[in-house]
Amino acid sequence: MKKRYALLLLLNFFFGISFQAISQITIESKDVLILNTKIIMAYDTTGPNLNLGSTGSGQNWDFSNVTENDTDEDSVRIPQGTYGEYYFTNADIAIDEDDSGFVYISKNNSELIVLGFSNIEANGDTSHQDFNVKIITFPSSLGTKFTSDGGTVEYGFEFNTDPDGPGPHPFVDSLGLISTISVASEMDAEGSLKTKTGSYNALRQNVINYQIDSIFMKSNGKWTLISPLMSSVIGSDSVDLDTSTTYRFWAEALSFPVVEIEYDMAGGVITEIQWLKDIAIGYNEPVSVFVDLKIYPNPADSYLHVQTDLKNLVIEINDLQGRRIERNIVSGNAVFKVNHLENGIYMLNVLNESGNLLQSKMIQIQH
Repeated sequence: MKKRYALLLLLNFFFGISFQAISQITIESKDVLILNTKIIMAYDTTGPNLNLGSTGSGQNWDFSNVTENDTDEDSVRIPQGTYGEYYFTNADIAIDEDDSGFVYISKNNSELIVLGFSNIEANGDTSHQDFNVKIITFPSSLGTKFTSDGGTVEYGFEFNTDPDGPGPHPFVDSLGLISTISVASEMDAEGSLKTKTGSYNALRQNVINYQIDSIFMKSNGKWTLISPLMSSVIGSDSVDLDTSTTYRFWAEALSFPVVEIEYDMAGGVITEIQWLKDIAIGYNEPVSVFVDLKIYPNPADSYLHVQTDLKNLVIEINDLQGRRIERNIVSGNAVFKVNHLENGIYMLNVLNESGNLLQSKMIQIQH
């Protein structure tokens, strides 16, 4: 044992070889859907050809060559004060999907479940849909698995059609769809992940989604599975099984997945990738003022440049746990050093003299 230890020391001394254990990535409840977080996700829907690698540790994923087709902005808040809070009384979190509505979440120290969705219809009425689908369990690390039966989603609408006119098929008043959702999840890989935004240590979640759609028709006051004739009319089987795969890449303390990939198992192709473009953790709503401000470069190596005509701005750099690393007061153009900061992702907040947040930006330090 002593000889082995001495040999390692000699190798390290003469050849600069560093023997370090690779730390396992663990995602805990505190890392996911952090309250008062605002994010921008970018999308590539062109079906990019990406190398997803294999399973296990030590993976290297490079998704930096994707094309940005669209973006979405979401924010994480408490459910109180949202128009769907009364439908989802067990929700701890609401995700404000900009103009689309709210997604309601139940999160504790062991799991995160999507309870459902609520939005405002064109006529001004509030509608909601229950899901009850498990997304992730805590703590999660390489090898963590779970299965979930998920929930049942029901839809219905008037049809008012006789598919064969004067023929024997009965008049169809309504059609209904029942979708039963279940998932099988495994944290199957971990490693280094590169996107257009930055580099991360990431844990990959492989989720297989099973959805069984059953279509019913209502005739003469009774609901039954659609007939073969109705199946040909609407172009769908009475019962259909759809299987798809979602890959989520999680990093510690970033609230949302860094990358999410939709994979078509039947076609063997990626249909969509979305990635974290920008994030503000612990934000307050910015004051309504236009800020003429430029911050560059990003990524930064040794210096960060601030270009503005405004006076007495406070520039704060925080780590992703919200700890303040740097604080500078600038008036006009300024340059300050960042060469002492470790490589990684940081939040840069711009505040006025009263402490109101004017702008928040995610920056990367890369030496």
